[in-house]
Amino acid sequence: YVALPAILNLKNKHPNLMPNLLMRTTQDAHEALVRGQIEVAFYYEALTDERLEISHLGDLTAGVYCGINHPLFKKRKVTAEKVLEYDFSVPQSGANGRVQDGWPVDIERKIGMRITMLSTNLAVCLSGQFVTVLPDVVAKKHLQAKELKKLPLNVIDPIPVYGARRKSDGDNMPSAVVLKAIGEQLKDVQ
Repeated sequence: YVALPAILNLKNKHPNLMPNLLMRTTQDAHEALVRGQIEVAFYYEALTDERLEISHLGDLTAGVYCGINHPLFKKRKVTAEKVLEYDFSVPQSGANGRVQDGWPVDIERKIGMRITMLSTNLAVCLSGQFVTVLPDVVAKKHLQAKELKKLPLNVIDPIPVYGARRKSDGDNMPSAVVLKAIGEQLKDVQ
């Protein structure tokens, strides 16, 4: 929703660019970057490493959503307490042990499913079986198509997105160009 459109646009401008998009845990991506196995990495949590240049690229706004077949979808008046009665599908925990959907640590919720990929969580939400936290950019077209409903539980702070590359890479290296493109795409989706 952010990286792919930016990469496709770069590929159009630079036909010799050979993107290879991989899903990795934060720690695996970090280690691969340090070892030179990948050129850039994107994180939802801030890391530090003296060998890497890690930049805050922007933020993704997010909300709590349910699908058309969920019991809350057709309810006109939904309270925060009512939303918290239902099971959530949540992404994996990050390197800091926190679930990576921006959910506040001081609000308890019931976990009914854990997933690895955002696209899976979108499919789970669309099924109507679980409530999920989704970035607004992911939910947008499904919200417009009335397949999802944004629930009135405004507890999700914007989710920061970080980009990293090796400090030894110069400013004209592909890694710098890719990080700049992702930052610009993040601004566009907001």
